[in-house]
Amino acid sequence: MEKLNDPKSIIPAVVIARCKNIKEIAQIADSLDDSSRTSPVEFSSEWFTRFFDSASLVSDRDMQTIWAKILNGETEEKGRYSFRFIESMRLLSKVEAEIFLKISKLAVQTPLGGIHIISPENEEMLEIYRQYDIDDEEELLLLEECGLINMGVEATHELELERDLSGFFNDQYFVNFSINPESKIETFEFHSYSLTRFGSQLYELIEETTSADFILDLARTLKSQLDGEIIVSVHNYTLEEEIDGRVSMSLDTNSVDMFNKNEP
Repeated sequence: MEKLNDPKSIIPAVVIARCKNIKEIAQIADSLDDSSRTSPVEFSSEWFTRFFDSASLVSDRDMQTIWAKILNGETEEKGRYSFRFIESMRLLSKVEAEIFLKISKLAVQTPLGGIHIISPENEEMLEIYRQYDIDDEEELLLLEECGLINMGVEATHELELERDLSGFFNDQYFVNFSINPESKIETFEFHSYSLTRFGSQLYELIEETTSADFILDLARTLKSQLDGEIIVSVHNYTLEEEIDGRVSMSLDTNSVDMFNKNEP
């Protein structure tokens, strides 16, 4: 009988640590899973091998939670997370993830879809970002290097002001731009950096609530810069799922006081 202290039978500490990490991730995944699944789950052996090789290196609790959500997501829908996504996650450090978390709180969406970071095109806009702990573009450039944000080409959004939903929104408010009859300007243009596919998928995983104060600051600054040529208003909104599965948005008639906010 082979002795336990035989060097050939000793399990390397790194293997034990990796198995411990995977066990913790599986436990987190189980605690987050609210489905009533009774049958065992099968994964593609190649997918799980790549998942194990990457996730087993992660010991930080917050990062483990993200990996647990990836595991649950793949359980619900095979192929949801590609090999490329797993590889990108493997290369993402805790520091980079924390920067992305800060940026995610400042993200906006448009009725046409996509998740965007409004471009800080002038000093006033830069100052808003500084208030929310984004000191310069270096952090944005780092996220581009990680494959999370596309800064190579700015997205241009040209809004037709005669439309009912002409603007952008976050989890709390919709910033709407409409025609001022006195100026008769019919379009408004703003620019943004779009999240990549990897960035959008990670954004959904972290489930971070966007900042109500940030979008109010943004609306107030744009209102000041436009100087009455375009009407800028902030509204609460509701989302409703239609019979065909599409989601419709409607704005509250009364606007929100954009000058009434909490400090960031």
